[in-house]
Amino acid sequence: MKESNFKTSPTAKAIEGYAAIIHTTSGLGLTVYSTPFIKKNWRQLASFFDSFIPSGKIRKIELWKVKHTLIKNSTKKRSLKRISWTTAGNDEVESVRKAGFQWGQYGPGKNWTDGRKAGL
Repeated sequence: MKESNFKTSPTAKAIEGYAAIIHTTSGLGLTVYSTPFIKKNWRQLASFFDSFIPSGKIRKIELWKVKHTLIKNSTKKRSLKRISWTTAGNDEVESVRKAGFQWGQYGPGKNWTDGRKAGL
């Protein structure tokens, strides 16, 4: 897996999208998905995220629908082939959690997606 970096600007306008909070063995990470990406691939996301959980590096993934500046500033194209993320501090993760609602959680014993919640 590749670790990527993207910067957030406090002056950027918030745009709606999806942020995945990734709990790794070495800390927390964030990755961003656009709404069109999630709408197109939401049925496959559970099995995609699930495939990374047994790897040992990723313990749990939370998917949040948010209006947050990091959505606008992350322009990297996402695919279902890999997960790229940037390391994040607790403050950054908490701001993502406050900016929206949890749409899905993937981890041992907890794997679900709710399309109605996401407005799909």
